[in-house]
Amino acid sequence: MKKAILPLLAAMAMTISCKSTKVTTDTLSAHDWTLISISGKTPNANERIKPTIKFTDSTMQGNGGCNSFNGGYTINEAGEFNAGRVVSTKMFCEGSNENEFFTALAKANKIKMDKNKLIFMHDEHELLVFAPDKK
Repeated sequence: MKKAILPLLAAMAMTISCKSTKVTTDTLSAHDWTLISISGKTPNANERIKPTIKFTDSTMQGNGGCNSFNGGYTINEAGEFNAGRVVSTKMFCEGSNENEFFTALAKANKIKMDKNKLIFMHDEHELLVFAPDKK
């Protein structure tokens, strides 16, 4: 009997300690999101506007720190993410990290939630981390 209970308790402990939440279009669209890190670094404090993103059922839109953007996306049950074609305005903003932001968004192939943070990843490497917008 003890041998049967130990694996069950271990599995329950692993499930309880897991902090990641499954990402769905509902969880994505529940908030507008503000970028808090890009490739592990805090976004440039000189950005005209903080980079943001918001989602509907099949589209995303936001601001990369200078220019507005929108495009499509897909997400599946396994958390695999694919940004569709993204279009943006083309204003010049000196000192902007916008190119790094758009490159990371295009490179993302996974998405997950962890402690109310939205994390875009390429395989196991964190690219973009967002927190709910505090409007």
